[in-house]
Amino acid sequence: MFLSRIRSWLRLPKLSLNLSMWKNFYIKPGEIGILYHRSDFKKILTSGSYTYFGRRWRVESFDLKQPEAKIENLELLLRDNAAELQEHLLVVRTEFNQAALVRIGQKWISILPNELRAFWRGFIEVEPHVFNLEENLELPAQFVEQLRGFALNGVKKYLVKEFEIGLLYVQNNFVRPLQPGEYAFWAVDKDVTHYVMSRLEQNPNFPLEEVLIDRHPEFVTAYCEMVETIAQQVAPVRYQGKAIASLYYRQLVASYFGRVLMWKLSISVIMGNSHLVW
Repeated sequence: MFLSRIRSWLRLPKLSLNLSMWKNFYIKPGEIGILYHRSDFKKILTSGSYTYFGRRWRVESFDLKQPEAKIENLELLLRDNAAELQEHLLVVRTEFNQAALVRIGQKWISILPNELRAFWRGFIEVEPHVFNLEENLELPAQFVEQLRGFALNGVKKYLVKEFEIGLLYVQNNFVRPLQPGEYAFWAVDKDVTHYVMSRLEQNPNFPLEEVLIDRHPEFVTAYCEMVETIAQQVAPVRYQGKAIASLYYRQLVASYFGRVLMWKLSISVIMGNSHLVW
């Protein structure tokens, strides 16, 4: 009896493992995960089962059918773990003078200056294109065609029909005419606008007509005829034998001289006793 008690006193307790100290994670097919210990990044987890000892492990899972990676503290993670993260992430970073178009499968998104965005690799095709806004605000024609049907932040699209001419303005300054066709421009830190002028309108009303005449003679020479009258002089303008305008000291003209732009057509202008034909 005494010996049995001694043996019970000397008996070592059985070693038992606390199963709650093990953390199990499962990443489904079509998902990807980021493993953290406390708040520290450890690794990227692809689909599969994982077990780690300790209570401080956690996994943030992402659906690869949503290609953009909405990762908290992305800038910090890339700074400290760029090599491992960029194996799984396509990173698009724009500077102050850049913007980007990103094709995600069959869709497009725009990225404005000073932005950092990331996309998961390998599940849905992602194709970025970065543009220097100081070099050119106009998007190349191949992008204009692909962007049909997409409303993109920071991008303005214009259609000039075959009987029209567009006037492109940047920061309210005339830049150039737009021939019939489709156009797209970055309008991020600069105001981009356009006016559409119908070539069928026989007596067009050009915006800021005097500015076009004085500062953009190349446009006037290529597209317009200028009819000039002095004060109190009438200039009937005829097209195909019909009077289409009477230029009589219009409100648009200066105090003593009137200059009016018309499309370069076969027109005749009768001024006093003279008869001018273009």
